[in-house]
Amino acid sequence: MTNSGGTGESRLDRIEAALERIGQQLDSQVEVNASLRTSVEVLNNSVETLKLGLEETRASIEALLQVATIHQSDINALAESIRQHRGDGHGA
Repeated sequence: MTNSGGTGESRLDRIEAALERIGQQLDSQVEVNASLRTSVEVLNNSVETLKLGLEETRASIEALLQVATIHQSDINALAESIRQHRGDGHGA
């Protein structure tokens, strides 16, 4: 009967060792998950910062486009005024 007891202890030792490895793997997985959560949070913050920067850039571009449109309108009016002035016989 000693052999069966020894075999039982050997099996129990293997089971305990396996459980210990599983516990270590779970601990490692918990650490990996925490690291991934942190990385995801950092990436989400970066995305939000980029979105805000993009919105600001878009607003700046729209403002510049409005200014360019106003300048183009002023240039067209000036060109028309010069054409009229030349048409009145004042030009060379």
